[in-house]
Amino acid sequence: MKKTGMVFGVFDCLHEGHKYFLAEAAKQCDELFVVVATDEVVEELKGHYPERTYENRVGALKVFNARFQVLPGDEIVGSWEVFEKVRPDIVFLGYDQEAIAEELRQRKMPFLFLDAHHPERYKSSLMHLE
Repeated sequence: MKKTGMVFGVFDCLHEGHKYFLAEAAKQCDELFVVVATDEVVEELKGHYPERTYENRVGALKVFNARFQVLPGDEIVGSWEVFEKVRPDIVFLGYDQEAIAEELRQRKMPFLFLDAHHPERYKSSLMHLE
């Protein structure tokens, strides 16, 4: 039986930390769905738009790994429509995605935190300061 996995993120300025996270998630499933937050949702959650447009962020992910199934995130934060649509076997989370983990716990959805790759160096908020 094919194991499906899912990850969530903005993936702005795709960096080595993102690439490590995505590669580790992909190793643990047969098909990986990469859910990318839309520009509007990023603005709603973070108070600013991402540096790269949704289309540019998706393009970078597809260049990194053409086998990824890249999907837009929910337009309504917290609706979990994309999860219901795909029904992955497991959701892989980054070390800084505890808020998503709490939502998944409440919904009894299986998830696994993946190890960080040099978070003191490869974290989007730090990368934007350079």
